Amino acid sequence: MKKKKIVLIILSVFFLSLSFFFFMKERKHTVYRGEDRVEQMKKFEKKGAIVAGWIQVEGTNIDLPLTIVSMNQPDYTEEDQYAWTMATISNKSNHISFASHNIRNVSKNPIVGDNTMKNFEQLLSFIYPDFVKKHQFIAYTNAEGKTEIYRIYAINLIGNQEARLLSKNEYTKEELKDYIENAKKETLFSIDTEVEESDQLLSLLTCTRFYGNKVSYSFIVEARKMRSMEKQTLANVKVAKNYEKIKARMEESEDDKNEI
Repeated sequence: MKKKKIVLIILSVFFLSLSFFFFMKERKHTVYRGEDRVEQMKKFEKKGAIVAGWIQVEGTNIDLPLTIVSMNQPDYTEEDQYAWTMATISNKSNHISFASHNIRNVSKNPIVGDNTMKNFEQLLSFIYPDFVKKHQFIAYTNAEGKTEIYRIYAINLIGNQEARLLSKNEYTKEELKDYIENAKKETLFSIDTEVEESDQLLSLLTCTRFYGNKVSYSFIVEARKMRSMEKQTLANVKVAKNYEKIKARMEESEDDKNEI
């Protein structure tokens, strides 16, 4: 009987160790830093843009200059790619939002991995749970060339909020608390990332015709700045109840023309 207990203990330890190994393997993540884009920012500034920085999004080809569009009319060409805000950014800015175009990736089953896509077209990759589980970080370089990493905490597909979000970047603590609570309530995925009104927030948004051409929606990826000494490990991700209508829409046949 004693030997049987010892064997059971050894087996229990073995299987616990095995489970822990596979869990750690699943959570393993190559640290995401983003690339140095200071020289590219200078080139973009020469076009007459008011440069607000640079954005790079893990797992996508989003690698764009940021500009403040309300301050001037830069000499852009059709080939220029960029994201924009309408609010001046200062050291008091605690929630910065940037938007960019999504011209092609407007199907109810967005395309992932097409590197011919431009601007924020690949932002729609975050509509898939498997993608979110593997890619959770954004590199934001400010106008001074300092790069900081932001961690994604919510992903939403909601009524168009572009004008409201892009025209303001200074929030009271109460406003930020309400915003975070709403983002967590509306999110498509429950992401195990703590976020508080004292955090520096970043929102990336683009238009989508996920529900057809009759209704204007914004697809928004919400993130907060990594905290001091915080490790860059992947957060646990679960599909939220809000995702049910997304999944239902994706599963509609191509002949189904229903729009809300």
